[in-house]
Amino acid sequence: MIKLKKLLVIIIGAIILFAGCTSQPNTNTNNNTNNQNNGTQTRTLYEQIEAEAICPCSTLFNLKDCKKYFSDCQYTPIIDATIQNMISEGKTKDEILKAVDQYNIGIIEGKLNDFRKSQNENRVIVLYFKSTLCEICHEKEPVLNEIKEKYKGKVDIYEFDRINDGVLFDYFVVDRIPSIIFFDGKTRLNEVPFNNISVDGISSLLDFTLDKKK
Repeated sequence: MIKLKKLLVIIIGAIILFAGCTSQPNTNTNNNTNNQNNGTQTRTLYEQIEAEAICPCSTLFNLKDCKKYFSDCQYTPIIDATIQNMISEGKTKDEILKAVDQYNIGIIEGKLNDFRKSQNENRVIVLYFKSTLCEICHEKEPVLNEIKEKYKGKVDIYEFDRINDGVLFDYFVVDRIPSIIFFDGKTRLNEVPFNNISVDGISSLLDFTLDKKK
């Protein structure tokens, strides 16, 4: 009888111990889930949008980093005001992000307005990417000036500066300056490497392209 009681005690103890081991992971999982949810909920809608919206001055950064690395970006105050107004109007995050994207596209297309006209007119186009802080760009300036004079009325030439038109450098995937990109209407042609920007190098491609259009 005594042995039977001891056996029952051992069995009951094992059941309790086993039940405790299996329930503990579930409790931890619930706590972790609650903590994650609470972490998400503590971020304001503005902070979520700021982390996901694209910088209007460089598509490589979000809006939050944009303020850090592009403090002089003239468009961020406008986007900030737009976001705050849309939040106060009860707009959803997706609606606000879409509005920011449309605004950014508008910036790019606004800068490319004349370029688009040249494309639609099937013109031969030169896009020259430079920076006022670039010594090599200053050295190559006479080359560009000679090309402008040589092909005046024949070729449309547009210049973009890294400081003011940084978003276009991302758009055209320009990673070195100075750089030149050629277009025949809407067709992108071969590019002249930054270390080979010369009157002869540029003229050879322009002459070939212009001759094909005769």
